[in-house]
Amino acid sequence: MLRIMGRIAAPAMALAVALTVAHAPPSVGQDVNCSDFASQAAAQAWFIAHGGPAQDPAGLDADHNGVACQSLPCPCSNSAGTPAPPSPTPVPVPPLPPTPPTPPDTDGDGLPDDIDSCPTTSADTSDGCPSLPMYLGRLDLGETSLPDRYLPMGKPARKPQRLSPYTRRADAIVRLRWQDWGETQAEAHGTARVVLAGGRRRDYPGVRVFVSRVRDGQCSNQAAQFYTRVRVLWPKKMHRRQLGVLLAPGCGTK
Repeated sequence: MLRIMGRIAAPAMALAVALTVAHAPPSVGQDVNCSDFASQAAAQAWFIAHGGPAQDPAGLDADHNGVACQSLPCPCSNSAGTPAPPSPTPVPVPPLPPTPPTPPDTDGDGLPDDIDSCPTTSADTSDGCPSLPMYLGRLDLGETSLPDRYLPMGKPARKPQRLSPYTRRADAIVRLRWQDWGETQAEAHGTARVVLAGGRRRDYPGVRVFVSRVRDGQCSNQAAQFYTRVRVLWPKKMHRRQLGVLLAPGCGTK
């Protein structure tokens, strides 16, 4: 009986030894390939244990970057032979707050309707309203004349080309060319035209006219602004002192 058990036990022990050899890690003397390992981490551990990365007896590091069998599936290891650190858990990004609605700008001038004094009229001004038209004021003659009567000097006009600051209306300042009209002060250059005896006419170029002192008023029942101070500098050859005239805001009647 013992002899029979001995005969049975011998083959069993041989099979156990064979199985142990089949599942053991490849030895350095064997022909080791990447296909002999189940994962890259297993290949890397064997690679480090047998001199890697300084030595590569089995040729597992084909590109010599210190990592064996990079084509194998993970788990994986880094070049130092230790498992690579896990990827950081992404931090959830809080959603952006909703964008507030754009306030309406009916006239499209860049000022929202809630701060635009003229929300239906486009204007490039601080309050969103168009600038008031600028006129030359009128020269009232007082109680001795008809109400709101004016001389040609005070005739409301925008950039007048002719002024008559004389007692004789045939004399005038003509060919006026204005600069900065509509600003706090404007200036014009023109020619003094004087009618001499016999109807002869003489021109004196080089007249300078300054208008200033802006005042609010109305023209044709519409809001407007008016220059109410005029100063005239004559050419030296005319031998005249400078002229200053005060005007009233408003259009008046002719």
